[in-house]
Amino acid sequence: PAKGDPGTSRAALAGRTQTVDRLLDLSQTVQGAGKADQVFRALAFFLRSELALRGLVILTHDHESTPAFSVKASWPEDLVRAESVPGDMDCALCPCLRQSLPRHFRADGSPVRCAIDRALTLPPGHPAYCIPFQVGRSVRCVVHMLLPPEQVWGEEHKQLAQTYVNTACSTLVSLHLLAEAEKQSMTDGLTGLYNRRSMDQLLQREVGLAER
Repeated sequence: PAKGDPGTSRAALAGRTQTVDRLLDLSQTVQGAGKADQVFRALAFFLRSELALRGLVILTHDHESTPAFSVKASWPEDLVRAESVPGDMDCALCPCLRQSLPRHFRADGSPVRCAIDRALTLPPGHPAYCIPFQVGRSVRCVVHMLLPPEQVWGEEHKQLAQTYVNTACSTLVSLHLLAEAEKQSMTDGLTGLYNRRSMDQLLQREVGLAER
């Protein structure tokens, strides 16, 4: 259709409407999730479906855990190499986490690629886009997305990916705050030991199990 054709305008409007509907679907899905792992899986599903990704992996980095890195979602299932252990990855080698900024890695043979690429079965010829975000005091996450080699990351794709990540991030932060509040209510702030309230709940559960 020619530029300014009503058919073109209607098609663009329909596309934007569909995108908004998909964002609402993600928002409703993650708000109903009770665990962070459910949110990560939902985010991965919507991102790969909406952006027609060739591959995707979501990692978390928690300096208080061992190992520090953990794979929360990946697609396809064999994307992460079996012989590679992302948990051993050096956080300093990930420019997204180091700078706390999204990063675009072009498929032009650039010597600077994300350290995550080394753990993936897909070659670095795929254009990559990474989005980092923070969940709580010690947990940082990164969404590493790969397009087919013949495609490019345009600004519209980047903004759409960021919107999806922001939607999931708000729910993850809420779940983290709830978990922290529950932990603080059940343990002593100085020693980290379970307090009287947690003991009462444990006894009630054990009595219930014994009666059953």
